Amino acid sequence: MKTSLRILSVAIVSLIVGFAPFAATASHYEAPSRSLEIITTTDYDTYEEGEDIEIKVTTKNLSSRSVTLRFNSGCQASYYILDDWNRIAYDSADDRMCTQALTSVTIPGKSSKSWTFTHRDLDEELDNGWYRIVGNVIGYGSDGTDIEIEEGENEDNGITVTSPNGGESWKQNAKKTIEWEFEDGDELGLEVDVRLYPTSAYQHQQPYSIVRNYEGDSYRWKVGKVRDYGRNVPKGTYKIEVCFAGTNDCGVSDSNFRIM
Repeated sequence: MKTSLRILSVAIVSLIVGFAPFAATASHYEAPSRSLEIITTTDYDTYEEGEDIEIKVTTKNLSSRSVTLRFNSGCQASYYILDDWNRIAYDSADDRMCTQALTSVTIPGKSSKSWTFTHRDLDEELDNGWYRIVGNVIGYGSDGTDIEIEEGENEDNGITVTSPNGGESWKQNAKKTIEWEFEDGDELGLEVDVRLYPTSAYQHQQPYSIVRNYEGDSYRWKVGKVRDYGRNVPKGTYKIEVCFAGTNDCGVSDSNFRIM
């Protein structure tokens, strides 16, 4: 459940970076003056799995003079997410999420410039746990803030996964039944895609396809076998997604199950 009190999450320690008004480029890292402060914030400090995360990266000009930041490309700012193993769980730079097309920005004295991002946790699902959101003003520095992802419940989206729904241990190559329910109770004519979603930090982080365009409310599965991998998937923790065919409208296991 969501926490009843949500507080704007602000990093306590901000990285102070230098600025040279006559030679500031994305490849310039010397700091002859301490005139810029970078702060990363999120809209909340606690989220449910799959919930959007609003991220703001702000650069404050602490001096009384205007400063101009120059960039080697139109990418001015980005963000990445570290898991509790300090591994990168997501990097917006991989998706080429350039915030603006300008190669420079001027910040007046005693003023600030902010870049905002929305992390939509669809294909890059963050499992429950602690994460660090790091905002980066490219070439000028970065700052991070911590958030917690709480385990969510199946949303009322038309499909509820009932097995495996968390805590099970299934052996490779065993025959097991994946089961789900439709909201209206009538599965006649409804087709679904069944997917296997890795949740271990070290694993491939895109869902595997178990079966597509399947009609019914259960599927007999040879554990570990998927359509888009040349052999059985690695041992580890997973969730099952059952989606209306060709969509991202899915029911998902409440918690992880394990393939042994």
